[in-house]
Amino acid sequence: MLPPFFDASLILHEDADLVVVNKPSGMSSQSADPDHPDDVVFRLTRFLRERDGSAPKLGVHQRLDRDTSGVIVFAKTERANRSLSRQFEARTVRKEYVACVRGFRGGARTLEHALGELEHGRVQVLRTGDPRGSPAICDVAPIERNGERALVGITLHTGRTHQIRVQLATEESPVAGDGLYGSDPAHRLMLHASLLGIERPLDGNPLVVRAKIPATFKRWLGGEDAVPLTDPKAVRAALERALRVRAGLHEARADDRAIDAYRLLHAEADGVQHLVVDVYGDHLVAQLYETLTPEAESALLDAIHTLGFAGVYLKRRPTNASRVVDPTREEVAPHEVLRGESVTNPLRIREHGVPYDVRLDEGLSTGIFLDQRDNRRRVREVAQGARVLNLFAYTCGFSCAAAHGGAREVVSVDASGPALARGEANFALGGYAAAHRVIRGDVFEVLDAAREKGERFDLVVCDPPTYSTTKHGRWTSGADWTRLAEAVLHVTSARGTVFFSSNDRRMNEKAFRQRIQAAVTLIGGKAQVRSFDAPSDHPRVPGSESTMKTVRVKLGS
Repeated sequence: MLPPFFDASLILHEDADLVVVNKPSGMSSQSADPDHPDDVVFRLTRFLRERDGSAPKLGVHQRLDRDTSGVIVFAKTERANRSLSRQFEARTVRKEYVACVRGFRGGARTLEHALGELEHGRVQVLRTGDPRGSPAICDVAPIERNGERALVGITLHTGRTHQIRVQLATEESPVAGDGLYGSDPAHRLMLHASLLGIERPLDGNPLVVRAKIPATFKRWLGGEDAVPLTDPKAVRAALERALRVRAGLHEARADDRAIDAYRLLHAEADGVQHLVVDVYGDHLVAQLYETLTPEAESALLDAIHTLGFAGVYLKRRPTNASRVVDPTREEVAPHEVLRGESVTNPLRIREHGVPYDVRLDEGLSTGIFLDQRDNRRRVREVAQGARVLNLFAYTCGFSCAAAHGGAREVVSVDASGPALARGEANFALGGYAAAHRVIRGDVFEVLDAAREKGERFDLVVCDPPTYSTTKHGRWTSGADWTRLAEAVLHVTSARGTVFFSSNDRRMNEKAFRQRIQAAVTLIGGKAQVRSFDAPSDHPRVPGSESTMKTVRVKLGS
């Protein structure tokens, strides 16, 4: 089932000059990647073109943070552009919001702060009088309370980046679900643009457009931090929200950006406790991190299946298990589809034009790590003519991406023979011209041997598990990272590039980068070090860091 790229019900008002939209939480106001746009402007423009046969160039005069929902207006004519520009510059536009917060004391008041520029994704509050600061003013008033929880209304008098989120956090009442300025868990960022008041460009008469408060706000106010798995109706609603937000991952399935597999629902980060749902073509794979009664599990699977996908597979991953279990056992990972139609395994999927075979019926892993999608694209984009080394290669996803990008040679290393066999099969799918060699063995021994022989690689990918044991040694993520990174850098060419990744929940992003930087220092070389976030379909849980961490090192920079 393909969700609508843009839902017509999101349009709150439209006339000859204007179109006003209720932007969903999770949909960007402006694409981070202009070459692959997927924002409200792009979606709305395409909707208007398909509906009317043509579409105006929409004028943008306001933005909402990606995870903020609510009213946003666009100009359809030059007359409207001039009018909106004048109104926003004169600050005559009426902008009202609602937010769920914890710890808001007292009654209505005006908040005034001096805010700095956006730096490293955050805005700082500056001292009054600091010449770098811009004034931020808003009125805040409680609407409803439930103990420490409150729903507040906000009227903006200025329009600064992250203004409401920063000001409320400074007042020790951060917006619930704000992973940047607060830590309270919630279904989503609990901030909503509820009202916009402007003058009509045609006649100057007032126009007030409202977007009703999302139902999740009431649920949070009533004490619910995330949708429980025992509420199938609420789970279904959360899945539908996620489908709308991630509709862009279905976009362009026929061209070289095609993506057949992605994360639909990312547990608490998408407002649902202990549940992950992934899309593989026309099928879903549900990963359950809580033990449910058979009746509750069946009701949950029914709710997931009603989305309209062909079938649903299940992986049970209870985090409170008292013993390690065999991930291939039927009770952990049922071999048969539990709802709908089964797939013919292996299932062929594509990612940015690169084909891979996956299995939905064998164990907890399918054969591809979806949170590495953006990194595989990055590897593909810099692989032209490179000699590539893929360490802890698993089923050779990075190797295939490098070959697709024009690598001249790819070497894949892993301790698992079956994983490498699947990797060779994946490599064969693309019919790549690059030479491909697999080495089954301990990564440290392979690196030592390569260094002794003076081998050098232009591009290296290093994505180890949190821990592993071979008959020659043991690897444990953490302090071992500096030793591993140093060994990798010794076999990297003078101006080569390395992608280091880790899924170690115990190690934060700062510590990971520091360990990589320490290795760069040990080899005595110059390097450019940069961190990357996980893909947009793997958002951070509010108050926590991303599980998947990536650091790119470019030597000689």
